[in-house]
Amino acid sequence: MKTRYWRTDLYRCFGSWQMLLAIIGVCVVHLLGAEQFSEVRVSVLRSFYRVWGSNATVLVYLFTTLAYGRCFAEDMEQGYIKYALTRGKAINYVISKCIWIAVSAEISMVFGRMLYIFLLRCRYPWEAGVGELEMLSVFGGFTGLLENGNYFMYLWIHSICQGVWAVVLALLAALVSLYTTNGLLVLAFPVMAHHLIRRISVVFGSGKYLMDPDHFFLINYNALGNDKLTVAAIFLLGVFLSVLIGTAICKSVERRVRNG
Repeated sequence: MKTRYWRTDLYRCFGSWQMLLAIIGVCVVHLLGAEQFSEVRVSVLRSFYRVWGSNATVLVYLFTTLAYGRCFAEDMEQGYIKYALTRGKAINYVISKCIWIAVSAEISMVFGRMLYIFLLRCRYPWEAGVGELEMLSVFGGFTGLLENGNYFMYLWIHSICQGVWAVVLALLAALVSLYTTNGLLVLAFPVMAHHLIRRISVVFGSGKYLMDPDHFFLINYNALGNDKLTVAAIFLLGVFLSVLIGTAICKSVERRVRNG
């Protein structure tokens, strides 16, 4: 039954319109960011610099959650959760769901961002010699890739690491979906949670940015001062938080089973 959960979730994750819409949505958020219209586009790197610094970019987490973050809510709405749990263990059901929520959030972030980069690259050069590299490397994050002209690899790694935070937020939304039938609230929750966590980090961070997800999960800030160490810390924290949230989801599902 464990493999049946995996096959079912694989088909539902990649065989639905939500995944395609999520990728397109991430791309559109980047293209329509308010800062994109405050100056003329001259290069890919400058446009990218402007968009990740925009407050509106947080809307990407709505779309990375849309990809598969509402799977528990959909199962409850359709009554599938009762059928699924009578034919297998709750932990296997939850693990399968959480893994594909994570995969879908990461893929929608990375491919949506890469679609945005591709569309820009069709019209603009990587850089236009107006300080793009200096702006992106001001904190020392992966400056070697930028200096060597490995712009695509830099943006790919940037997207993957930011996708780790998207995974955490999508799992949080999945947990919330077990306690509310409001689908819009579930989709909006990652955006609200992101802003709330950032505000808390300002209050309790004592001027440091390690508690700020917009600094910790973005490689250009190089949170730990070392490229490899920063990336390793991003993935370790992402896995830790995902397991923690997944455990909470499992407990909630098991409680729902016991209470009927």
